[in-house]
Amino acid sequence: AGGPSDALLRELYRGTAAYYAGDWRGSAAAFDRAASMADDRYTRRLSRNALALATNDRALPYVPGANERLFVHYYAMLAYLRRGDVEGAAVEARRLAQRLERDGVGGEDPDDRSLRAALRYLHRAAGLAAPTD
Repeated sequence: AGGPSDALLRELYRGTAAYYAGDWRGSAAAFDRAASMADDRYTRRLSRNALALATNDRALPYVPGANERLFVHYYAMLAYLRRGDVEGAAVEARRLAQRLERDGVGGEDPDDRSLRAALRYLHRAAGLAAPTD
């Protein structure tokens, strides 16, 4: 009650709230669900944008931006680490690396390069194979 009406936004809120409440398991699960929903919505975005031209932008479900999609994996990785699940954290780190590779060096916005550089550094510091630069 009182949360966003959009299912994806609810999962993002749930994951963030659970993380800061110390519920690492709940946080990781919510972020995993959010990542799945975000990927699904992102792939259908173009056809829905055409629909919005004919109707109204408010008819579209929320589609997170590139940085939000990165942070879903970042926070899920931290939640897995906090609960002692190194394997789960490694999976999220790989997902983060894949997202970085897909978005390229600067992603959609050149101003985001420093964020992506920090996330690449985090990935390398974790001892995993580095995404391409």
